[in-house]
Amino acid sequence: MKSGAKTISGNGEAYMALVTANILRLRREWELAEAKCSEVLSQDPENAAAYSVMGDITRDQGKLRDAIEWYKMALDRNPGSAGDRRKLETVIERVFAARQESVTRKVLSVVSRGVSTAVADVRSARPHGALALVVGVVLLVIFLVSLSTVLVGRRSQPEQPGKQQIGAGSFRQPGAGDLNRDRRPTDLPEAAAEAPPDLLAREPELLVRLKEEARRMDPNCEIQGVEIDPRDASVDVHFSVPRVWPQEAMRDSAIRAVGFLASTVGGWDERIPMVRTRGSLRGPGGPERVAVVAESKKEQLPKLAAAGPRETEKLLSSVWWAPELREQ
Repeated sequence: MKSGAKTISGNGEAYMALVTANILRLRREWELAEAKCSEVLSQDPENAAAYSVMGDITRDQGKLRDAIEWYKMALDRNPGSAGDRRKLETVIERVFAARQESVTRKVLSVVSRGVSTAVADVRSARPHGALALVVGVVLLVIFLVSLSTVLVGRRSQPEQPGKQQIGAGSFRQPGAGDLNRDRRPTDLPEAAAEAPPDLLAREPELLVRLKEEARRMDPNCEIQGVEIDPRDASVDVHFSVPRVWPQEAMRDSAIRAVGFLASTVGGWDERIPMVRTRGSLRGPGGPERVAVVAESKKEQLPKLAAAGPRETEKLLSSVWWAPELREQ
């Protein structure tokens, strides 16, 4: 810790230091944000949240490999954090995609240079018309085959590192076919194409607000994280509720939390165009697993506040349930 830095004692001060670090991150004041996290870690080396914030800071700077290590350290100390696991998987996907794109460009460059060289050689040899035509067709076929091989290879990418292999009888992460989680600004109204800076700076405020409201709704509902997307001002909320039985009780508990939290976010700031909620089940019977992922658009948010579980599910733009919680 730097000389003269304030000593952090107790969970309350550590929490506020990390809130400050997050605000500094949003302002792109990287060094100050990292210094705040370092203060927390110097006093509490096992603070998983500090490692997670450091991951966010390095990720936002484009230091993806550093971010991967920070998120891994956060998960080592809090293996049940669905938010940190999602961040880790997303960064790994970005690294893998960048590597594949680089390889593709190099292969296409080599193929193009090879064809150009061969064409030049044919021209310099001045073959007869029929022979030149045959050679030209052969070169064209070679080029097209090479190009198609590269493109097919990109579509059939091998399984990316960092993905969990989950058995058929357990909860699984929603795939691209279940729910489009990576929404682009073009999917939303033009007015919400970019998050206002003042809205991004209030992300810690929203986190505190949701934690307070969730406790009032259900003391057992825990807010694990909140993120305001800087691209389009949409909000991601991660929460967990206890694993109980029977199945119907788990579904009702999860979907009630989805509706309540989404409507709370909509009432917090009317500029929010969409809320994505991701709920997990925790408690006896196994590790924390994702149970439900839902999306609700701006016009649906006010209606969710007074809706029951069944009405909530009908109002949502899209909803994904883990296999065990899907209605038979």
